[in-house]
Amino acid sequence: MEDRQQINPIRPFTISKHEAERAWRWIRSEMGLEGDSEFVIHCATRHTFASRLLNKNVPLPVIRDLLGHSSVLITERVYAHLCSSKLVEAVEVLDGN
Repeated sequence: MEDRQQINPIRPFTISKHEAERAWRWIRSEMGLEGDSEFVIHCATRHTFASRLLNKNVPLPVIRDLLGHSSVLITERVYAHLCSSKLVEAVEVLDGN
């Protein structure tokens, strides 16, 4: 019988850093961009994913779990700049805007 990895019900779509890096190397190779040090779309994709979740009011602990951060403080530090617009929105609620 095949030895299958157990699926974590909390983070069912996570992969290891090694697996992600291997997949990224393969993608770059297939695109002929192995030597292009500026081709870092995976970082932008990850940041966009987390930013959109935050903008949709997904709680930071949930985003932390999806990104695999060891602490919500890491998630907060990386995405804190996005929270400033949420503060303005909160005040506007009181103003009736």
